[in-house]
Amino acid sequence: MNKYKSLSSRELVSMDKNVRIRMLNMLSGLRTAYLIGTCDIDKTSNLGLFNSVVHIGASPALLGFIMRPVHVRRDTYCNILETESFTLNAIHPDFLERAHKASSKYDAAVSEFDMVGLTEEWRQDTPSPFVLESRLKIGLGLQEILDIKSNDTKLIIGRIEHIFIEGENIIDADGHIRHEELDLIVVSGLEQYYSILPLERFRYKN
Repeated sequence: MNKYKSLSSRELVSMDKNVRIRMLNMLSGLRTAYLIGTCDIDKTSNLGLFNSVVHIGASPALLGFIMRPVHVRRDTYCNILETESFTLNAIHPDFLERAHKASSKYDAAVSEFDMVGLTEEWRQDTPSPFVLESRLKIGLGLQEILDIKSNDTKLIIGRIEHIFIEGENIIDADGHIRHEELDLIVVSGLEQYYSILPLERFRYKN
C-alpha cells in the first residue's frame, strides 16, 4: 500500500508561516506565468508577475486572474480600474530572470519595464502596454470584478480583445495551440520555474 504524508488543517495552521505559504502556493501544481501590463491615465506603465491566470469562458472569450487584498496599494489593480484595460504576456527562458524581477515592489511613479529591462510595446487600440519580448500576448478589456469574501481577494475578469502569437504554425486548423513551440515558462508557487514538453494528446468529445 502506498504511503502518504498526512497534514490536517490544524497542522497547517501550526506550521512556520513562510513554509506554509510556500507549500500551499505550490500545492495546486504548475501554472503558466504571465506578466500583466497596465498603465494609468497618464500612460505611466506598470508590469506585474502573476501565476493565477485562468480560463473563464470561450463565448464570450474571457480570462481572469486573482488579485491579492487591496488594503495596500496595488498598482496593477488601480490601473485596471482607471483604464479598464490590461495585457497578458507569456514568459520565455530568454528573459525569465528579468520577468521574475517584476515581482519586486517598486514606487508607483517608476515603470517596471525600465527597472527590469523589458520593452514596452503599444499595439492597435489596446490602452495598456504589451511586452515586446513576449511571443504570446493578449489584450483584454475589463469585464467584471468579483469579490472573494473567504480571503478578501478579487477575481479580475477580462474580455479578450486582441491575441498576438509569434509564428505561422503555432495554432492548428482545429484551434490547438502548440505551447511547447512558443517555449512557454510555467511556475509552481512564487519562485520555481519549469519549461514544458508535450506528452500526449487525447481527443475531447463533447
